[in-house]
Amino acid sequence: MQITLQWDQSPGQLPAGFQTAVQNAANILDAQITDNIAVTIHVGWGETAGSTISGALATGGADNSYTFNSYSDMVAALSKQGNGLGTNLPTTDPTGGSGNWNVSMAEAEALGLSGATGASGSIGFSTNPGSGTSWCFDTSQGIGSTQYDFVSTALHEITHALGRINSSSNGSYDPLNLYTYSAPGVLQLNQATPAYFSVNGGTTNLNNFDMSSTGDPADWATTLTDSFGPGPTGIPGPMSAT
Repeated sequence: MQITLQWDQSPGQLPAGFQTAVQNAANILDAQITDNIAVTIHVGWGETAGSTISGALATGGADNSYTFNSYSDMVAALSKQGNGLGTNLPTTDPTGGSGNWNVSMAEAEALGLSGATGASGSIGFSTNPGSGTSWCFDTSQGIGSTQYDFVSTALHEITHALGRINSSSNGSYDPLNLYTYSAPGVLQLNQATPAYFSVNGGTTNLNNFDMSSTGDPADWATTLTDSFGPGPTGIPGPMSAT
């Protein structure tokens, strides 16, 4: 994958280390995701896609999406990847045909779907992460107890922009819903608990999703040392094996 970063502000308006840290996160993902696709990520300081960030460390999401003609079309696209992720999918639509199944355009390109082009997303970071806190743009020299790991946060938001979304029950669903379980063999399609990530039909709980009223159901609920978790201060958050 090739991520191209486009900056919403000029370099002179950005803090030292900001651009390097976002690029470092993009490089990590470029190396981990080997699909031959190109994605443009728009990066903002204090805003995301022109909207001021308020009450959040950072925000991010895909700019465009692809809607499948049917549930069976999505299952077919996932199953042909040869990575085993199509093995335990329900053979019939678990929403009973009432839901729309979507993927981000980046995911659609990775799946080789016809007409999937121009993948892009937008991310942004708060200029003031919180009272008495600050960003740590480079944790190689350590991280202060009141600092947030910026690269971890960038990984978190870029992957949202790539399509790390768990839509839950708003009438629109995406593949991550098919790997969200409440028990072995039982999908959790609502923003409710229990809800955990599994790629073998719910047999193995790889991590719990954050289904709280203020949480993001595509994020981990409690993991402190993972970039897709809640991101406390003073702790680096690398991308885990899960």
